Amino acid sequence: MLWLVSLSAPLIWEILKQLAEMIYQSFERKQELVQQLWGEMRNQLLQQSGTGRTIMRNLSASA
Repeated sequence: MLWLVSLSAPLIWEILKQLAEMIYQSFERKQELVQQLWGEMRNQLLQQSGTGRTIMRNLSASA
């Protein structure tokens, strides 16, 4: 029975390493997606605020 445990220990360790790597990559990917979404939202807000300023400038120029 002891030989079974000693043979399976490296296998268990390898499985745990692979699992840890998968979890790390999953979090890393989620972080990339959040940064990408934040950048897109920021760009949209900047474009919208720029559009608002242009409209206000045009309105004040035409008045």
